[in-house]
Amino acid sequence: WEPKLQRLARFVQTEASKLEKGRTYVQSPEEAPPGAAVETGPRGGTYYESFASGEAAGGRTQQEEHARVIDWLERHEVPQDEDGRYQFYHATPKENLEGIVSEGLQEGSLLETDPEDAAHFAGRDRDLARNQVVVLPVSVHPHEIRVGQWASLRGVYKVGVKLQKARVYIEPGEQPPEGAQVETGPRGGLYYEGEPVFPGFKRPQEHHADAALLDDEAVVLANEQHDIFIMALEELADTSAVFALASVGDPRMSDGPTRAAVKAHVSNVIAARLAEADMALPPGVSAPDYVSKMLSSWAASSSDDNDDSIAMQLAAAELFDVRSTPYIEEHYRAEYFREHEIGQAHLTRAKMIVQAMYDETQEFFKKHDIKELVLFRGMRWLDGAEPSEVQDVAWRAPSA
Repeated sequence: WEPKLQRLARFVQTEASKLEKGRTYVQSPEEAPPGAAVETGPRGGTYYESFASGEAAGGRTQQEEHARVIDWLERHEVPQDEDGRYQFYHATPKENLEGIVSEGLQEGSLLETDPEDAAHFAGRDRDLARNQVVVLPVSVHPHEIRVGQWASLRGVYKVGVKLQKARVYIEPGEQPPEGAQVETGPRGGLYYEGEPVFPGFKRPQEHHADAALLDDEAVVLANEQHDIFIMALEELADTSAVFALASVGDPRMSDGPTRAAVKAHVSNVIAARLAEADMALPPGVSAPDYVSKMLSSWAASSSDDNDDSIAMQLAAAELFDVRSTPYIEEHYRAEYFREHEIGQAHLTRAKMIVQAMYDETQEFFKKHDIKELVLFRGMRWLDGAEPSEVQDVAWRAPSA
């Protein structure tokens, strides 16, 4: 009876947490949120359906529902990637893969925070051996899931090229396919990562080194800039990977280990200025790890639906009286950070980090008698279009 009760409980949780969807009309498909399915109305209007257009079960507003989801994600310590998406896993029988790739994971599909749990429940509920199911990584924004005792998809999740690898768990002593490398999961389970041949699946193209070359003028550093760069390297001399930059042979710091070492050092320095008790961090999260996560989110998605990056921009704007971008000023999440208790705590931590960043930077400048520093901001425009007069339309903003 236990598997049947588990399935019944999951079905009830999924159905009970559904939202009444409503239509939101937009001028163009580009205005719809990422991942939203855009439709054409009977009179030619463009719209998308989402819980944000209606009212949540139990009378919750959009902001209240979002706060509830965020609270669930934080309590369950669900990891985020650098784009702000939360990392889950969904397990399914191997024969379902082709349908999932063509049609996507369906609304109500259950998500687990642990890949081994996903494999266990999928196999047990269907009376399948663990090597007969595959575990798929699923990266979602908060508005794409429902939460209760479990998390589930709020709508169809298009896999397509998002799916690069899937985990296949095996029993101890069982042999994987020839050439497959067996790994150990977080709780000791054995698995290998396969790359199934799906319809239309393509491996992301490798980035060629010459594709990202900067213009000669942007690469050349003035003597003053060169000296400051060397000085910064000397400050980081305790981080071994930084020695790779001693000759300034890579002014863009594109080497992976070097960038990781610099970021780790900066995160530790900033975290050392913060009192973990004052930050009220989630259980099991250290100050260096939290600072690293916030810096990654801000750097990778400063104008995305990412709570960490939005919080950092709002914090910088409030602390230093800097104008935010219109996207952030008008974002509905700004109200969440100011009106809801969870959001206020999030924003308070962001302010502490931004202030520590500022203090550390100013002390470095003062120590080395740096009065002026020139920074470069990259811009891009569509092929064939004329560059805009940036000076006439741009201003300094936290996201820059």
